[in-house]
Amino acid sequence: GIHYQLPQPGVVIIAIYNVSGQRIKTLVNEHREAGYYTVRWDGRSQDGKTVSNGVYFCRMRAGEDTSVKKILLMR
Repeated sequence: GIHYQLPQPGVVIIAIYNVSGQRIKTLVNEHREAGYYTVRWDGRSQDGKTVSNGVYFCRMRAGEDTSVKKILLMR
């Protein structure tokens, strides 16, 4: 899973992108209270189709902070 911590409440957006920068799926887009969270990506696109193996990027925005992590999807 994708683990993250919010030091203060705020809107959180977590999305998966392919190497071309196209958004594949939004995992979280809502207000969350401060705390620790885990979210899972099932390897499917926004429309429910299974995506191919390969490199993807997970982008998280919380307030003014943004982070990007590389994900290798292998089944």
